[in-house]
Amino acid sequence: MGLIRIDVLITSHNRREKTLACLESLAGQRSGDADVRVVLVDAGSTDGTPVRVAERYPDVVVVRAGTDVYWGGGMQIAGSHARDTADFHLWLNDDVLLEPHALSELLSVARPDRIVAGKLSDATGVPTYGGFTSTRLAPLSFRPIPVSARPEPARTMNGNVVLVGRAVLDAIGGVRGDLFPHAFGDVDYGLTATRSGFEVVQAPGIIGTCSRNPPATRRSLPSFRARWRATRSIKELPPQMWWHACRRHTGVLAPFFFVVPYAKLLRRVPEASS
Repeated sequence: MGLIRIDVLITSHNRREKTLACLESLAGQRSGDADVRVVLVDAGSTDGTPVRVAERYPDVVVVRAGTDVYWGGGMQIAGSHARDTADFHLWLNDDVLLEPHALSELLSVARPDRIVAGKLSDATGVPTYGGFTSTRLAPLSFRPIPVSARPEPARTMNGNVVLVGRAVLDAIGGVRGDLFPHAFGDVDYGLTATRSGFEVVQAPGIIGTCSRNPPATRRSLPSFRARWRATRSIKELPPQMWWHACRRHTGVLAPFFFVVPYAKLLRRVPEASS
């Protein structure tokens, strides 16, 4: 059997030191049976990220994009620069530090017709990102899958560390950055894959560290107008994006699920005191 070809897809913006640390953790992987190629889409960084990456990792394919490119758009661009012959795409957030065994753990449960999500924790060991489950009654409300010593079936996943098999890529393509410029593109991808008959699983154990992003504070803002303005941000829950999500994954009930999160904005939730 020949080398397994893996194209790693990363999007970066003004996180030079984190991006370099992420690439260093990738370079330190203990997996001798993989041909790894990295495509990094840099969205208009002004901190020298593209130059430093090129200096330290000259084999990385750096694609420069504008500051209007967010995670979903960046991953779509990165996927368009991947090799047609790659056996897998590995999505990797640039603030992730992989454990030395991470790639071998992902590959140990990988298949061409499967998506494997890695489970991450913060620096204190508290789990942060990974696979999700949901129910038929609440198809867009997701519960994280606990850390497990074995692969666990998932419905979808966070996009922080995800290995996507070739058969999945050939069937449904890459991240739909045109529909989901930043948020929900990863969740949409997993839901689309499971609906298309492919498996999504969470890999065993913890394979890296990544701190959780601060929770949205839009419902703690004092006025409805301020809460609505914050919600419409591309990094929160813009209506056009959320409508795409509801229409694609809840069928005739899409109008109901579309209204639910915005209706909650009518009631302000006081910000928790520290």
